[in-house]
Amino acid sequence: MFTRKSLGGDRRRSLWLALVAAGTLAGVVASVAIAVGQDDDLRPLRPEEVPTPVYNRWIVPAVGVFRAYEWDDRALSSEAKAANPWYDTRWRPFGHCMADAGYEVRTDPGKPFSQRDLDEVVRLANAERPDRSANLRISTAGDVDGIAAAFLSCADQFLTIAYEDLGSRGLRYLNPGEIPEP
Repeated sequence: MFTRKSLGGDRRRSLWLALVAAGTLAGVVASVAIAVGQDDDLRPLRPEEVPTPVYNRWIVPAVGVFRAYEWDDRALSSEAKAANPWYDTRWRPFGHCMADAGYEVRTDPGKPFSQRDLDEVVRLANAERPDRSANLRISTAGDVDGIAAAFLSCADQFLTIAYEDLGSRGLRYLNPGEIPEP
C-alpha cells in the first residue's frame, strides 16, 4: 500500500529528475546553437590541407639554435681524443662543400676538416641568425641564405650519409687516429 510519506518521496524524486532532464536539454540546445553559429573552419582537414610541420634536424627544436653533433663519442678525455683524433669520413666532402659555397672555416686548409671546424661552422651560423624563433621556421636550406644555408645544404648532402652507404659514395670508414687527406 502507498503511504503519504512514500508518495511525497516519489514526487520529490520525479521533480528532481524533471529538473535534471530540463537542464540537460538546455545544455544540448545551447551546444547546438553555438555549433550552428560557428564558422566552417571546424570541419576535419583533408590530408592535402594539413600543414607540414617545420622541422630541421640541424636546429634544436626546443631553442632554435643550429647544432652539430659531437661525432667523437669515445669515452676518453679531451686530451686523449686530441692525442688520438677521430675524423669522420663525411667531414672531408662536407668541408669541401662549405668551401665551394664560399665558407672555408679551417684556419689551415692544408689540414683535414675536424670536429673543431664543424663546431666553428655552427657557431658562425648561430651568430648570423640570432633570431631563434625565426630559426624554428626553417625547413630547408632554401629558407635562408649565407653560411646558414651553406651549412644546411652541405650537412644534408654529406653528414647524413649512412655508414652502409659510404662505399657507394666513394667514401670509407676511418679508424680513430687515421688522418684523412685535407
